[in-house]
Formats: sequence, structure tokens, C-alpha cells
Amino acid sequence: MSVRKINFCCKTCGSDDIVFDSSSDWNAETQSYEHRDCYDHPPICNSDDCMGEEVQVEIVDIATGEKLDSVYGHNGVALQYLPIAEAKEIERIRSEQRAAEREQARAQEQAARLAISNAETLALGYEAMP
Repeated sequence: MSVRKINFCCKTCGSDDIVFDSSSDWNAETQSYEHRDCYDHPPICNSDDCMGEEVQVEIVDIATGEKLDSVYGHNGVALQYLPIAEAKEIERIRSEQRAAEREQARAQEQAARLAISNAETLALGYEAMP
């Protein structure tokens, strides 16, 4: 399976002259900077139309021009770029799963509280017996 190649394009003007805020480390051995992390700041478009304004970007498949969205793979292991409809469906399913898990945890917590309450009531009743 080949790796999908992507590009980021400005939603306002379509330019791919996009700048992201990131950090890097200096490697004295190679005498070069090494990328460390990309910050979660809005990107900047350097096109003549946007002139350095913060913009929203689209993720585009370089080979097909198809618009993509980013989705974390199974258990958040790897970032994948998928067609928007497929990415939205995956996020919808995951959201439903998280809601079901939260509801199950609430039900278990409520059952535990009820069991404790019943045990306390029984203990009080036992203590009140002659």
C-alpha cells in the first residue's frame, strides 16, 4: 500500500504557500535544525491574496486533488488522511462509542451507589434489632 501524499491549501484563496508555527532543535553534529513539533496555532497563508493572515486550511490529496480530513487510527496510534465523508463517518461512530461507554460507566456508578446505600440501610436495620 502506498502512502498518501498530502498538501495543505488555504480555504480562502487556494494557495499552498502555508506556514505553520513549529519548534525545532539544533543538531550540532549535522549542523542543521531538526523539526520537533508543530503547534496548534492557526496556520498563515503567505499568498499575495491573504498576505500573512491566519487562515483555515484544507488537506488535499496531491495525486487526486480530493479533499481529505485527518483521523487518528485505531486507538489513536497513527494519523490517517481520509476522504472527508469517510473521516466524518469514523468520527460519528467513535463519538457514539464514547457516549455508550460514558452511559455504561454512569450506570455502573449508579449501581455501585445503590449497593452501598442498600448495605448501609441493612446495617442500620441490623444495629436497631434487639
